[in-house]
Amino acid sequence: FNLLVYGNLVHAAGYRVFADDLVRAGASSLLVPDIPFEEAAPLRRACARAELGLVHFIGPRTSPERALLLSRDATAFVYLAGHQGVTGAGRSTSGAAVAGIAAAVEGSLAVGFGIRSAGDVHSIFESGAHVAVVGSVLATRIERGLEAGRSVLVAAVREQISGLVAASAPFQDPRSDRSETCSSS
Repeated sequence: FNLLVYGNLVHAAGYRVFADDLVRAGASSLLVPDIPFEEAAPLRRACARAELGLVHFIGPRTSPERALLLSRDATAFVYLAGHQGVTGAGRSTSGAAVAGIAAAVEGSLAVGFGIRSAGDVHSIFESGAHVAVVGSVLATRIERGLEAGRSVLVAAVREQISGLVAASAPFQDPRSDRSETCSSS
C-alpha cells in the first residue's frame, strides 16, 4: 500500500525511523506532498535505505521538464492532482491536463482529484494514466450509506466501485486479472 502523509509526521519521527516503521507496517511506497523535491534529499535517502518507494506529487500546471525530472527521481510512481484545488471540490479532471503530463513522465502515472464517475476513469486512462485514485466520491457514498444502514452502505459502495472498475477494463494489462483503479481517502 501507498501512504500519503504530511511532512510534520515524518519530521517528528525522523526520516529513517519513519521509513523503517512504514516498511515494517507493510507499506510499499510513500507520498509526502508538502516536502518539495528540492528539500527531499533526506527523505530520498531514508526511502532508498528502507527499500520504500518514493512517490512525487505534481499538479496539472507542472512544466513538462519538471514532470520528467520528478518522474525520473520517483521510485514508485508519480501522482498527478488532476486539477488545481482540493480533492472532492466537485470539479472533473481534465483529460488534456492528464495527457500533457502523461507524455512528459517516465514510469507509472497515478491521477487523483476530480475522479467521480466511470466517464472520468475512462477519460484519464484514455489520456495516458496508469492508475485512477478515487477517494472523495467513495467517502461520500460511505457517509450516505452509514446514515441508511450497513446493508445499504455495502451495496452503495459496491455499486460505485463496480462502475469505476468497469470503466477501466479497456485499459487493463492483459497479463493481470485486476484493475489498476484504486481507492484512497
